[in-house]
Amino acid sequence: MTTKMFGSLLSAAIACAALLAAGVGRAEDYPARPIKLIIPFAAGATLKEDEVKQRLADVGTDPGGAAGVEAERIIVEDAARWTDVVKKSGVRVQ
Repeated sequence: MTTKMFGSLLSAAIACAALLAAGVGRAEDYPARPIKLIIPFAAGATLKEDEVKQRLADVGTDPGGAAGVEAERIIVEDAARWTDVVKKSGVRVQ
């Protein structure tokens, strides 16, 4: 590293430290209350649109979707399948 580059880096570091010490880089307590996101459509509604279905089909995916008892069955089956795989693999949480 040349002396000129070192001097430039040192100057930049000192300038940053001065700004932080002055409080310029400090964030205020914003927002003062929780932010509420309003989504103007139902969950999964986009997946029912023909264009979206076609684009997903073009790349070989099927969003499918399930509700109620069928969704519960899928979750239980997946949990059983993956529990067995994890146990056999010897993977441990660290």
